[in-house]
Amino acid sequence: MNNVSISNFLDNDYKKFAFYVIENRSIPSFCDGLKPVQRKILFSLSSEKREKIKVNVLGGKVIFKTQYHHGNVSVEDAVVNMAQKFKNNIPMLEEIGIYGSLRNPHASSSRYISTRISESFDYIFKDNEILEYVTIDGVKCEPKFYLPIIPMILINGGSGIAVGFSMNILNRNPVSIIDNCIRAVNGEKIKEMVPEIYDFSGSFTKDEENSKRWIIKGRYELSGNTLRILEIPPSFTYEMYESILDNLVDDKYIISFKNNSKSNIDYVVKLNRGKILSEHEICKMFKLIEYSTEIYTTLDENGKLKIFESVEEIVSYFVEFRLTYYQKRKDYLIERIAHDLKLLGNRGKFIKFILDGKILINNKPKSEIVDQIQSLNIEKIEGDYDYLLRMPINSLTKETFEKIKEDFLERKSELEKTKSLLPKNMYLEDLTELKKKFK
Repeated sequence: MNNVSISNFLDNDYKKFAFYVIENRSIPSFCDGLKPVQRKILFSLSSEKREKIKVNVLGGKVIFKTQYHHGNVSVEDAVVNMAQKFKNNIPMLEEIGIYGSLRNPHASSSRYISTRISESFDYIFKDNEILEYVTIDGVKCEPKFYLPIIPMILINGGSGIAVGFSMNILNRNPVSIIDNCIRAVNGEKIKEMVPEIYDFSGSFTKDEENSKRWIIKGRYELSGNTLRILEIPPSFTYEMYESILDNLVDDKYIISFKNNSKSNIDYVVKLNRGKILSEHEICKMFKLIEYSTEIYTTLDENGKLKIFESVEEIVSYFVEFRLTYYQKRKDYLIERIAHDLKLLGNRGKFIKFILDGKILINNKPKSEIVDQIQSLNIEKIEGDYDYLLRMPINSLTKETFEKIKEDFLERKSELEKTKSLLPKNMYLEDLTELKKKFK
């Protein structure tokens, strides 16, 4: 065994490990708001056509299909987190079974719950045809990143701790994010986006002394010596909060409390008679205020660390990045339509030559048919004429020829229309359509 100095270990082996954790496990990408394991889950489900699958079965599938090396439990936990509505303003996976709630966040065992890709995925994630994929040990795995049309890292937020770095971004309202993306595309000023958590009806107020810090406050009503608590900070479960109230009863700060909570928080607290509490005292005693400081550490499109200073900066950077892929979409569409036109044109020629008797196929060997095609200057595609020779016999008719002419003219018109499209307008159209879905 070779002796390695501490400084050498820190400068080499540990440094490599630290960057591996940052780039491959703990910090999500600003491009799609996902960590690698979440991307692997979506990729493993992409062939399921929205058929439900048990979470424990999905865990094994992810490991097998994407060369994931960190075990079933890590995958299953990630699946549950991606599906839970109280953690995601737009969950990418569906809850099928008991996944918990904001106040009771425990899901059932992975063998009892199922999931599938949500319908929202197809509304938000576009341009799958031009994605780049990760290859591990010669196996094509998940994309390097998906291409949502809005910054999902702001919609669903998230947190992560890596070596020397951490990330904490609160959830935002999807419509406010879409509106700001539209403003950014149009070169207009981006408006402030206040955090919003599913099933939380309290308030978020920006700290005047720290623009990255939010004051999160519950709600209450005070009438005489009766205090009705209508919302508590999102970090508390029912069990945790009742423990706080029990301690207040034991310490004689309050007389009693009653839990009327069902789908919403509703605690009725009897205060000591004659005791007048200010708003500050109520919030402090009943722990109705908590604080959260956002840290905008992400990975960029190259998989390297990128630290933003504000939510608005993330939106601006995201829109600029996403616009480049609308140009790539346009180029891809032009190339695909041009390929279709070549196929249609050559098939039309092939059928016409057969109808006119210039190509004879009855009782002819394949090599002789190929020679006839070549003599008439019809192009090969992908190095051969199989795209012609595999046409069914019932398609070599005048009716098919006329239909191909119609399709050719239609696709040619589509090509001209696509060439005239501006990436900016393509993006705005997608955003406007998405906004209709979420209104």
